[in-house]
Amino acid sequence: VQSTALSLLNLIVVAFCSYRAILSEEGTWLRILKFDSIYIGFSLTCAVVAYQQQLTDLKSFALTKKVEEQASKASEILTCLFPKPIAKRLLAGDLSVSQEESSVTVVFCNICDFQEITNSLSPQELTALLDFVFKKLDRLCSLYGAQKIETVGYTFLACVGLYDTEKELKRQLREISHSERAVSLAVAMLNELKEVFWKHSAQIKLKIGVNSGSVISGVVGHYKPQFVLVGDTINTASRMASGLSEPNSIQVSSSAFELLDHSQKIGFEKQEIYAKGKGILDTYLLKNLNPETIQTVVKGFHKRTLKSCGEERVQEIATPGENRDFTRKFFGLFELKYNPQEERFRVKKLKEFEPLYKIEALVVLFLAVIFAVIVGLEFFIYSEGLGKLITTIVFTAIYGVSSVALKKVRESIKFAWGVQILYILILIIVWNLDSDPEVYTIATSFVILNMTHCSLLLRRSIIQSLSFGYLLLVVVEARTRKLGVFNFTCISILVFLGGVTLYFREGLFSSFINKKSESKKELVQTENFLKRVLPVHVYDELKEEDLNTDIYSKMTILYADIVGFTSWSSDKTPENVLEMLTALFKQFDENCVKHQVYKVHTIGDCYVVLGNSSTTRDPSSECRNVFNFATDMISAIEKVNLEQGLSLNMRIGIHTGTVIGGISGTDIVRYDIYGEDVFIANKLESSGIPGKVLVSEETKSYLEEFDFEPYLKIEIPEVKRPVSTYIFKS
Repeated sequence: VQSTALSLLNLIVVAFCSYRAILSEEGTWLRILKFDSIYIGFSLTCAVVAYQQQLTDLKSFALTKKVEEQASKASEILTCLFPKPIAKRLLAGDLSVSQEESSVTVVFCNICDFQEITNSLSPQELTALLDFVFKKLDRLCSLYGAQKIETVGYTFLACVGLYDTEKELKRQLREISHSERAVSLAVAMLNELKEVFWKHSAQIKLKIGVNSGSVISGVVGHYKPQFVLVGDTINTASRMASGLSEPNSIQVSSSAFELLDHSQKIGFEKQEIYAKGKGILDTYLLKNLNPETIQTVVKGFHKRTLKSCGEERVQEIATPGENRDFTRKFFGLFELKYNPQEERFRVKKLKEFEPLYKIEALVVLFLAVIFAVIVGLEFFIYSEGLGKLITTIVFTAIYGVSSVALKKVRESIKFAWGVQILYILILIIVWNLDSDPEVYTIATSFVILNMTHCSLLLRRSIIQSLSFGYLLLVVVEARTRKLGVFNFTCISILVFLGGVTLYFREGLFSSFINKKSESKKELVQTENFLKRVLPVHVYDELKEEDLNTDIYSKMTILYADIVGFTSWSSDKTPENVLEMLTALFKQFDENCVKHQVYKVHTIGDCYVVLGNSSTTRDPSSECRNVFNFATDMISAIEKVNLEQGLSLNMRIGIHTGTVIGGISGTDIVRYDIYGEDVFIANKLESSGIPGKVLVSEETKSYLEEFDFEPYLKIEIPEVKRPVSTYIFKS
């Protein structure tokens, strides 16, 4: 619209004004020179304005494309870390995410002989194997309508029946009960990995526990939030898996068994097991899990889901737009002052298009110089028009000074209004200097173009000043009849076209600047959040889709467990448990930032920390930071006890050694750590004393300034060597 209007305006001026000026009987070469110089300036300004519009379009498109690609990549990564509905809420800054799930089924899957696998494979081989295995299990979760919750070491946790996940499923999947899908998923896991080997003739074997009940789904943690399920249902599912004596077995709790419809005629063997913290439980072991039985179950499930079933359609109801307050906007046109938001937008617009404003200013200055030269020639040839010459020179000097004004001055609202008033003065000066109506018409056209498209003000103020200038012209023309009907009509058309193009141009600029600001804000918000959740270098690798295995030598690892939390939570609602975990972990997260340590993840009430996650290392400082963080954890739990009358405590184990880090899987991925030394740190925690910090000899060597006393030599069969430990004398 803007380019078309400017082109039309240019044609009008060329076709009529130029013709009349050149062919006029009174025309002289100086008049033609005046007209042509102004016309050249007019054309250059039109070209700059058109270029500015095209540049804005291109910039807007390029920015939108770039931000869309970056935001899409960041969004993809975010949905790999959290379920999609949770990711949207977290991105919006809502960390208080929790929902009661009254009936779900949890699948708890452990990889057997994991420590032997870890010791036998290189770091790269280990992470590649886990990535391969977990990707297969991720695919099965999508197929069976399950939500993967997390992977921690050798454990894969999934849940079937979560409200947000169920909403997204096809109807034929939702019609199958969550317990039925969970058991079928467990069988499919064994089937999927039956031909996956971690070394020659050594198959990947699983122990899978299934349990149904209620949970609370939510997000815990502040600095590095994590989606979790809370409730005794998770603990029981874990006991179902750990209570299995034979690999490649599936154990189902009585609550899950009761929800099965048994249409697939899977054989179950009822038994009683002792579960830690639970006592004697009735469970059901899947019988005859040979390849033929597994294939029968898997095929039976797919046959049910592939039945002809109409797809559900969701109609999106368009939200009616808000009615505009035209009265408020109309009276707003008469406001002279800008509110802070408008002034910020004006300065943003000025900074964004400053180079083009400078070009436009130079065009005006160039034209003023040319005009001054022509007036000077008139004076020297005809010895008349001294006042004209002085006025032209003074104006040129004033405009020249304003064109090179300091940046801070140019951004001033007073300066912007001063330039606009200067344009109105030009109309008055040219009126008095030149009696030629055609020259005055082209000069007026040029001034109006600059007032509307080269102004440093906002649209409202431009309309105010343009209206004033036009009314002044109407009054003068009504009294003098200097222009004539044709020239005055040309100017009136120009004012109208200038207003139209100004409207669209300002809207375009406003849209571009707002889009740029919002897009950058959204992208920065997403990236900042992701850099909190993942190590920075891992996030960069994910963006480039070039993941590497991290190997940290002399890395300090901390495992901490809240002692007494399980017994405290046994008679509490899941909501209370989630609230307590959220409050505690928020304090721990803040201490992570304070001591510059990296929170790896939380597992229930267990908190895992590394001394660092970047490529720049200082093992000694990292070890001290982790140790100071450990002592602050004990102080934090003591403070909570005092405030809430509780008797919780922290049991903490710290070890220093080699750590393997990496990401595996496709859905709800997590940066996890592996290796023999990670296993040792975990064992130190479970062997420690509540309220004390237990460290290994390797860690103690970095903390000689602190007072320790020998504790135990812990025998760890999987490590095949005793580990000397020391208690910190706090």
